[in-house]
Amino acid sequence: APALKFIDSGPVHVHAASDAVRDLIVEGGRGEVICVDSLSPLSQVKVEGRQAGAVRLRGGDLGPQVVRDLVLEKLEDTEVSLENLAFSGQASVKHLTGGSRSIRVVDCQAPSSNIVIENVGDVMLQGINGQ
Repeated sequence: APALKFIDSGPVHVHAASDAVRDLIVEGGRGEVICVDSLSPLSQVKVEGRQAGAVRLRGGDLGPQVVRDLVLEKLEDTEVSLENLAFSGQASVKHLTGGSRSIRVVDCQAPSSNIVIENVGDVMLQGINGQ
């Protein structure tokens, strides 16, 4: 499947990606990672081993962004914000390090999947729909 893959890059901003993009993979590097208003379901979003500052994923006006699998791991000085997303696989946020680290999950749906949050600092959950 077509993937957007960034390795050891600077800031990554993806806005309104077309349905040609199935995976968003960011490994290493530094700078924020923002993905908003994508137009199609994403199979995998993975951000790993990065000094990001911020990772923001957000659905759009037409409804939640569907994400099968989300992996956020080994991020330094990173604030994670997940908003208006629908998970169909597993969402995993693990091992945020550094002084500024937090996760905010707002208006997300996880009807048949697990959300795993481990060793991340401050956590704020609001409006999580699912079992």
